[in-house]
Amino acid sequence: MSKAVNFDITRRVPAGKSSQIAKLEYSTDAKVLRVEFRNGGTYDYTNVPNAVAATGIIIEIGTGFSIGQWLNQQIKPHFPYTKVAKELIPDLELESKPTDEYWADIHTKGAMR
Repeated sequence: MSKAVNFDITRRVPAGKSSQIAKLEYSTDAKVLRVEFRNGGTYDYTNVPNAVAATGIIIEIGTGFSIGQWLNQQIKPHFPYTKVAKELIPDLELESKPTDEYWADIHTKGAMR
């Protein structure tokens, strides 16, 4: 990606909830979904609509929803991606929030418009 993207929504995925996905970040302005994998790879998926990204971010993990299946079926086949170079990834430790807080963030930032 040529310009800096502000990822305004972040969700850490607990190790017991996904064997492959460590973190999801989304930019409501740029429509970029960043997926960080536990193996260290990070990918940016572009042109992801807010409602599609919101599904992976707000649905409570552990309710029968598989975040890996969502990524493989709803994101990978439909949106272009680029691998993110390690030096472009900030080293931030962010706490995971309850689902209702993610929903409030997405709603407040206009992601469901």
